Amino acid sequence: MSRDTKRTWSWSEQVEESIVENVILNIFSKAKKAVELETDPAILQRRQKQIDYGKNTVGYANFTQQVPTEQRTKEHPKTPDKYTKYSRRGWDMLIKIWRKKLHEFDTEENDGNDNNGDGGDDECDDDPSPSENSAID
Repeated sequence: MSRDTKRTWSWSEQVEESIVENVILNIFSKAKKAVELETDPAILQRRQKQIDYGKNTVGYANFTQQVPTEQRTKEHPKTPDKYTKYSRRGWDMLIKIWRKKLHEFDTEENDGNDNNGDGGDDECDDDPSPSENSAID
């Protein structure tokens, strides 16, 4: 009986207390991170270049035309804040997610026409034509 009187918390209460502690720690750690700002000019310049690259896409142009600022939700692409301090990996992941969400607004007619040299007949200009091959034989 003395064993039962020493146990004041049930297992579920201990789990709940642990969850509450983790949530509180999470809130404080997020508040701390939000205060830290990036000050390195090289990092800020690199981040701005990545943002400019994303904003110079068909998807971004379509997104800004189709969805007014006041109608945007959490599901819509949000340009990452270059001034917030992130690890390199964290920043790269934010950019990757942002760019993928922007691609949802690409038009269908532009999906196959990148015009960036990734494929097509333009790359085969250095290959000998069939008439040149027959002249050699």
